[in-house]
Amino acid sequence: MIASHIGMCQERGHPLMIKGLLLLKLGAPATVRRRLQRMIGMGLIHKNRADHDKRIFRLEIDSGLRLRHAKFLKLISRL
Repeated sequence: MIASHIGMCQERGHPLMIKGLLLLKLGAPATVRRRLQRMIGMGLIHKNRADHDKRIFRLEIDSGLRLRHAKFLKLISRL
């Protein structure tokens, strides 16, 4: 669920920030952060500093996961 939201925002050209992810209320903030850290550790999601403000982290999905996410979106659009 977390990776899906990050992927959708990335496809739209507006990368999701950690605060934006928490505002989606996908679960308790501690749980969302713990799951995000696990996916970052696995290499599925990359956390990069924003160019305009080094305090902010942008979340992006890995290129391999991005291809799978695109296939998933095509399947959903057919329904």
